[in-house]
Formats: sequence, structure tokens, C-alpha cells
Amino acid sequence: MKLSELIEVIIDLFISLILIIYTTVYKTIKAHIELRLRAAKFAIIFLIVVIIFLHISLNTIILIYLSQYFPAPSATHSERKNTPQPSPAPQQTP
Repeated sequence: MKLSELIEVIIDLFISLILIIYTTVYKTIKAHIELRLRAAKFAIIFLIVVIIFLHISLNTIILIYLSQYFPAPSATHSERKNTPQPSPAPQQTP
């Protein structure tokens, strides 16, 4: 993933977030004015869930991008200790 692709995805996520916030706030205000408090509560809960989902998506995309620049972890000492070692060749006595 290139940096330009990362920036493009982040911009798309923010545009989606702005549109969702706008429509949800509009519906919440409209429902509140009409005294439909249940609909207003649902709209607010929906907005919170969407924000959490977009936050997780953004973090995942950034981690995928950053993982390109970090080497894969090597085996730890305990993992190396448990790997079978080839047995040395038997020595022949003359």
C-alpha cells in the first residue's frame, strides 16, 4: 500500500463520517422536535456505532500501512530452544 492510497482511504473514511454525522444529527433533531425520543435515541446509538466502526477501520488501515516498514519478528529464545537440532554425525573410531 502506497502513502497516496492510505491518504485516499483516510479521506474517504472522513467523508463517510461527515455524511453519516450530518444525516444522523438531522434525523435526531427532527425526531426530537416531533417528540419521538425513541427515534432520537436510536439515531444517537447508530452514530456511536458507526464512529466506532470507522475508528477501527482507520486504525487497521494505518497498521497495515506501517507494517510494511517493520521487519517480521524473529523467534524468541524459548522458541529457538524448543526447535529440534540436527544430531551430530557419529564419530568413527579407528
